Amino acid sequence: MTGCKNVTFTKSGIIVREDSCLGFLAFSTHTGLIFACQAADGKALLKWLERKGSTPTLEYEKALGPVWAISLSGADYPSKHLLPTDQSGWSILRSDYPIVINWLLTGNCALKCQYCYAEDLMRGRCTEPNTQEVDNIIETILSYHPLAVVLTGGDPLLSPHLERVFAALHKRTGIIIDTSAFTFSSDHLKLFKRYNVFVRISLDSEIPKIHDKLRPPLNTVKAGTNQSSNIAATNALCKCVDAGIGVGVQTVATKFNRSDLEAFGDKLYRIGIRSWRILIVAPSETNILSFGMLSGTKSGQERYEKYIEKHLRLKHDNGWNKGMAVQITHNRAPNSVVLVAPDGTFLTEATVKPQKIILDDKFPKVPRIEHFFDKIDPYTHAERYLS
Repeated sequence: MTGCKNVTFTKSGIIVREDSCLGFLAFSTHTGLIFACQAADGKALLKWLERKGSTPTLEYEKALGPVWAISLSGADYPSKHLLPTDQSGWSILRSDYPIVINWLLTGNCALKCQYCYAEDLMRGRCTEPNTQEVDNIIETILSYHPLAVVLTGGDPLLSPHLERVFAALHKRTGIIIDTSAFTFSSDHLKLFKRYNVFVRISLDSEIPKIHDKLRPPLNTVKAGTNQSSNIAATNALCKCVDAGIGVGVQTVATKFNRSDLEAFGDKLYRIGIRSWRILIVAPSETNILSFGMLSGTKSGQERYEKYIEKHLRLKHDNGWNKGMAVQITHNRAPNSVVLVAPDGTFLTEATVKPQKIILDDKFPKVPRIEHFFDKIDPYTHAERYLS
């Protein structure tokens, strides 16, 4: 693997990495979005991001400038995150090193989501890391120069190592946290602001009855509350928006909520959500039985996937792009993700059947970079984060 330079944290809050295939990759701590930028614009782009020059083109300003260079209302996000948007100058989308690494920081979680893809690594099935192991995992992850690290789980808010991880990753890579926000507190808000964390809150519906059915509390006594998971997520979302913290929403589309997605998107747009990621419900090793109930019939699922693609893309292009990016993630290529288990093992999703597989059998906790993409599809990996 060659042609990939270290990650750079610029004065604008945009994190960049040079890549031999994709030119410059840029992650915004303000919007949580990743863009590929033409190599020919590299010098001018870096100068602008360091606040020492003008934008290479208006496209860059509207996609990478929101919050620090222009107002959020001046944004205009292309459906495919390639700058300039004229794709004729682009080579095949792939990256030398992983663009994003998803670290399941803990297996602990206050909810029991019906479609959980990580249940096989949670609730004691995988060893929780101690402080030294956390430090080792951090350095291993950073050795692969990811543009951003997604802290997930379980729910990372329940990890005793959360601030330590934030401090170690800060300005060395982008930080995204995926959370249900069920145990969210004002202390978390302070941490997010201090370490430039982009917060992605799981919210499946504006209707509490639907959301709470899909994401019920595991144990209200253990959680210390009998509150609705919908209300907890909504409250945390509003607090992040009010505090000026970069925040987005992550929604899993099932047969119970997909008909309401347009109306839900309108509400998210109005309250100032900067990015909305929609994941089509996918099977996992432990949710095979519930998957059919959540996805519906195969023909029905395919029909709704086309509906989501057509209508939500249309809504985006006709209005939401002025302030809210929409990313629709399918499960057609499950081996597009890099996963790190709580014990430090590097994994991806298998393509033959729903299960996680080790990236490098000889070195499961420190996979050799030359074998990194043996089991991960580098093309769908890039497509996942640039669409």
